[in-house]
Amino acid sequence: MARRPSRREFFSMATAAGLGALLASALARAQTSSPSYALYPDPATGRLKIKAPKGVDIVLDQGTYGVSPAVFDVIVRREANGDYVAYDRTGGIICKNSPTACIQEAVNYASQTKPAPGPNPFRGGFVFIYPGKYYVKSQITVGPHIHIRGAGRGATVIKEDPSRRDATPLLYFKDAFHTTISDLTVIGNVFDVYGNRNNYVSGADLIYVDRTTDSDPYFGGSDSAGIDLAFLMTRVSLLYGRGHCVTLAPNAVEVHVSDSYLLGCAGDGFNIRGHDYRIVSTVVGNVGNVGFYTTGNGQIVGSKSYGSGTRNPNTPIHGVFSEIFIDHTGSVAISGVEVGEGAGYCMTVYYSQNIVAELTCYSPGLNSDYTTGGNEMYAFNIDRSTNIIIKASIVDFLRKFNNLPMKAKAVAIQTDTSTVSQNIVVDLVADYTKNVADIIGTGCTRNVSVRINNTYSYVNVTTPSMPASGSAVANCYPVPVDVYIWGGAVTSVKVVRNGVEYTVFSSSSATSVYLKVRLNNGDQIKISYTSAPSWAWVPASS
Repeated sequence: MARRPSRREFFSMATAAGLGALLASALARAQTSSPSYALYPDPATGRLKIKAPKGVDIVLDQGTYGVSPAVFDVIVRREANGDYVAYDRTGGIICKNSPTACIQEAVNYASQTKPAPGPNPFRGGFVFIYPGKYYVKSQITVGPHIHIRGAGRGATVIKEDPSRRDATPLLYFKDAFHTTISDLTVIGNVFDVYGNRNNYVSGADLIYVDRTTDSDPYFGGSDSAGIDLAFLMTRVSLLYGRGHCVTLAPNAVEVHVSDSYLLGCAGDGFNIRGHDYRIVSTVVGNVGNVGFYTTGNGQIVGSKSYGSGTRNPNTPIHGVFSEIFIDHTGSVAISGVEVGEGAGYCMTVYYSQNIVAELTCYSPGLNSDYTTGGNEMYAFNIDRSTNIIIKASIVDFLRKFNNLPMKAKAVAIQTDTSTVSQNIVVDLVADYTKNVADIIGTGCTRNVSVRINNTYSYVNVTTPSMPASGSAVANCYPVPVDVYIWGGAVTSVKVVRNGVEYTVFSSSSATSVYLKVRLNNGDQIKISYTSAPSWAWVPASS
């Protein structure tokens, strides 16, 4: 895996290459640094494979792709008489009981199939679940090297039984090493039997991916087999969970999700506390809190999150509603993502670093009166963070075409004297949005540039009073400012940038001047004089 840039390297790249080049570089890393895996049947051989962009695709099973017991180690199905039965590959019955017991017994039986050593650790136990609805009353625990496959989303449905109220995950993937789940639907109990929506229940997630040991039980180290994949979920729908749709535990690494739907859960769509994750072509909709919540590094590519926070009667569990919430982490790349139409921000970056995002934001705060920052809603909220690049479009066509007043400002950048927001580049194209970038808090940000619709002139820059000779004045606006200085009797003009003082003008005798000085965000200007000159501050033209 490619080495992640340090803070210094990140900002050096930003200043040297500019926004466009750095964004292209970072997004290219997002596309190539960690491969996207997908399950597919090989049309030539009929075998089930994992597509691995880094090398040769991996054969999962040794039989013909299909649903017969000869292919999978275990199959689970509901017979015509209503019995739930699990069969081994010879047709022997290993369970004839409730759907809960038979799915768990099938998983336990498949775990006896140990993967062969060598370059293909996916040769574990395979469970196929026939079409039908399977009501589950207790947690299903899945160990390493287990592969669960259904007959398709909407065909195979694992449904949390209406009687279940445990605050535990429905599907618990323990010690996820080279584990997969695909082609099925999981439905939770966010609605009671009367159709009322239940509140968020901590722990009652639909899927919880964990790793309680750093050692693969069959191969030792987590990547000893040379394949960067611990858990793969593809073509799965997760609906109406009482907790989060998916939680990745802090030690759950190398998780890949593709072509999936996460809808209506009371908590987050993704609650990601692990790292090295990759989410591709996945939709999150109408969850109770945050669409993508992450405290770990990873990538979100070609995915969507809509309507977050609009279905929850509770207060937000992370402090704010947001489609994407990046919390106390670094090295997150977001590319080709669409978000919006929820109760809060399109994206929040909180105490984080090294974030690169390219996305579209639709109608931020559309469905809620939830407000922040002096009764204002913002599309993007950057709070005490550093090394951030965001390139985005903000589109509020729903309010525009319904003749509703503009609600959202573009960007809030929050800072304080102890944790300064710095090294931030935001480039926005905005339609029917209050083109405002506010600096909120105490102190001055550093190296912040917010451009909206290819201009800095949206900012109302006020010229400060001329300070005493030799005293410093900082540019705390989120845009570069041109300072015009004329007249007076001046001996020197100096600029302090990133702690380094530069001399712009110097004279052994006091002289009348006419100068133009560019101040970036956070720069300070010092004018020494015997007679004060005049000056004017205006937003930089480009």
